[in-house]
Amino acid sequence: MLLNPPRERQLIPSNRGSSEAISVAIIFLMVITLATVISTTGVDLLQETEDRESIDQSIIGFENVDDVSRSFADLGSQNTFATSSKIVTIHSLNARVSKPLPTVITIRGSETYVIESKPLQVTHDRYTTTYDTGIIETTTFEGVDSIRTPLTGRSDEMAILPLVTTVYDDDIQFGSGRDQSVLLSESQSPELVDIGAAESVTILTEQTAGWSEYIESHPHLTVASTDPDTGDSRVQINVEVTGGEPVTVFYHEIQVTSTDR
Repeated sequence: MLLNPPRERQLIPSNRGSSEAISVAIIFLMVITLATVISTTGVDLLQETEDRESIDQSIIGFENVDDVSRSFADLGSQNTFATSSKIVTIHSLNARVSKPLPTVITIRGSETYVIESKPLQVTHDRYTTTYDTGIIETTTFEGVDSIRTPLTGRSDEMAILPLVTTVYDDDIQFGSGRDQSVLLSESQSPELVDIGAAESVTILTEQTAGWSEYIESHPHLTVASTDPDTGDSRVQINVEVTGGEPVTVFYHEIQVTSTDR
């Protein structure tokens, strides 16, 4: 009697082990990716917080510079000059104090009158804060933010445009560190310059946003046009005197000397 021969069994390879290994690898990669995202987000948030603190400190420092400079003489008084001086601190957390290009105000009429301001700047890898003639503005990757412009006052029938400028020697050196001490002192007595009959008033500056806002806030001045073709990073602002009233510039020059070595 013939018996049925045993059937051959075929071993079918299983993918179960490979699938489990792939699943473990995917989970591992997801965990690593998530951890990287969380770590990067945390670092970015910490960096943003430090940047905001640094910007705020630089603004406070320049506000102190402006307040002290304006306290040296009464607005519109040409007789007040007592060679006042005071040490103030410019805050430069994780940054450095630098010297941007000068701002030049030119008033042309029967004669030409030129006012030069040498701004102060706190320069960081991700922002700059600049002080120029009472104007404080910050520049970040998001754009320019005008923080403060000088106040415009009036005396009788005269419109006053206050220009309290800072100047310093070209070879001035600021020390390293988060705080820079500078000595502010009056370099000359205040001057009054009538620009009501001026043929032209121009401002050559890198701080275009702050200066434009300052001019437009004056009741008898307006920005007629701007010209970026100046040969460097500055823009020329052409100012028009309007309103039919006399406009007088109150010009006071403040000398800046570094006390850090």
